[in-house]
Amino acid sequence: LAFVFAVLFAFTLASIVPAVVSRPKEVAEVTSAEGGKRNIYFRLFDEYSRSRYMKKGFGYDNSATTDALEAMGFSVSYSSKNEYNSTSTVMTNFFNLDYIVTPEDVTADPVKVKELRQNNPTFSLLRENGYNLVFVGGGYFYGYQPVEGTGSTQSSTMMGETFQDILYARTPLYPFTIRNFSSEAQSHLVNIDYIKNTATFQTGSNFILAHWDLPHSPYLFNRDGSIKSAIDSFKNPKEAYLDQFIYTSVVMLDMAETITIKDPEAMVIILSDHSFRGSDLLDNITTEDQCDIFAAVY
Repeated sequence: LAFVFAVLFAFTLASIVPAVVSRPKEVAEVTSAEGGKRNIYFRLFDEYSRSRYMKKGFGYDNSATTDALEAMGFSVSYSSKNEYNSTSTVMTNFFNLDYIVTPEDVTADPVKVKELRQNNPTFSLLRENGYNLVFVGGGYFYGYQPVEGTGSTQSSTMMGETFQDILYARTPLYPFTIRNFSSEAQSHLVNIDYIKNTATFQTGSNFILAHWDLPHSPYLFNRDGSIKSAIDSFKNPKEAYLDQFIYTSVVMLDMAETITIKDPEAMVIILSDHSFRGSDLLDNITTEDQCDIFAAVY
């Protein structure tokens, strides 16, 4: 299903047929300059679990999020899956529109895989159709410089281990993690505000790829948006994930509403790469379940 979604995505990019969507007239709308194609907002929420997974693993009903998206005009998939639960693998395959790498390839030659992710047919197709590629947040992951003022928030220890490695290994290394939760949270907020400022893209013909480590660890946010302490994040990672998942859902809806009102002719793609990978913390979740993804298109 992920492959089918990718093919449909590519087909839509190639056709570039403007959508006519009715929106409240009292809100100022951003329109493309003459000759400009509609903007495409591609928002990837890393490790945002599919609704079925959240119900099965956490007993959490996420229908308020999916219902709200559908009310805005989004089409939501309730059965999408990826072939693996590895971000590097699935996103490389997604933008190459084919199953060209496996997790073993990523381990064996990560540089080559990154090159495949950087020089992919989807990005080429966009450029050929006159699109400007804009990377927000996780641009380096795709081999590109993020726009000024935004950037990745992924952190590592002195030993090169990520927060995810430490969290699930539950080792005593966490005091050595180089991070400031407050500053990392602020980086996320800056990235979110950049996307919501649709006036930045008022000329049209922009492909805005925003890749966030949300609700992926580190678990920076409580469900109300306040900053979580590092101790609380480590103390109960299952609950910390749920808190950040709920906060991410609020952010997702806020951005979706802003874009669809202010830039109504835009295409908006909301996607995750896999569901929560801490299955050792859940009683009834399998590795296959982790391949569930969230997908919605406007």
